[in-house]
Amino acid sequence: MAGLIMHFPEMERHRSNSLYVIRIYEALGVLGIRASELLAWSLTLRAAFNPPAEAKEQTATAAPSSVLNALEKLSQQMDELILRQTRVEERLAALETNSGSITKQAHITPQQHCEEPTQGQPKRARKRASKALATVWFEWFTAVPRMYESASVSKATLHESRHAVAYMMLCLPSGFKLDPSSTGYKAEVHAVGVEAEKRALEFLAAQGSQAAAVGSVVKAMRALHKSGQLDSLVAQFRERYFEGDIIDPTPHSALPAFMRFT
Repeated sequence: MAGLIMHFPEMERHRSNSLYVIRIYEALGVLGIRASELLAWSLTLRAAFNPPAEAKEQTATAAPSSVLNALEKLSQQMDELILRQTRVEERLAALETNSGSITKQAHITPQQHCEEPTQGQPKRARKRASKALATVWFEWFTAVPRMYESASVSKATLHESRHAVAYMMLCLPSGFKLDPSSTGYKAEVHAVGVEAEKRALEFLAAQGSQAAAVGSVVKAMRALHKSGQLDSLVAQFRERYFEGDIIDPTPHSALPAFMRFT
């Protein structure tokens, strides 16, 4: 893992959209570590493993063990966090699928239960697994090309992601600032996304909703929006926007109509 950290700057420059780089940035966001610190560790490792030719013999046994130990511990924490996040997303998707199956089974009559499908009847396509809110947020702000600029993203996926991100924005009472030119942009996107997901789910729970994955969250939020229960959040977001507390790199045309203030 120390080798991966040492070569991270090159990987980030040449393969910025690779899963490895994305996961590292996600882990940095969760741990609250700035990208500049990771770069500093990379330089330290380079100095330890690649000393000047004239000093190699003198420094061969003088590697900074304390730094290496700290990096090894950090690497283990990153691996654990990445694995934990992946498992959470998988469990959320499984819960959504199981919940839908249980609801459908509850409405099946005994006659329907005993009926056998005909051999010529085509099987229904398997429903795609739903994603966690923080994952959709991260993809919205970091995908290249952006989802709203990509020809490969379906209209249904774009519509769902657009509204999920918009509803998450409303749940950030202090606003948020994301600058794509920042060296730690991806880590910042992930950190804000985790906070937005937490607050959005807390808001829904207060309204009696157990929605967790993106599809069910959008559905629940849309119902609340139609009933006027999001009006105060929209007004609060609008105020933060004009006060300069919102810096959103998303073009206005890519946002839902209720989020376009200019």
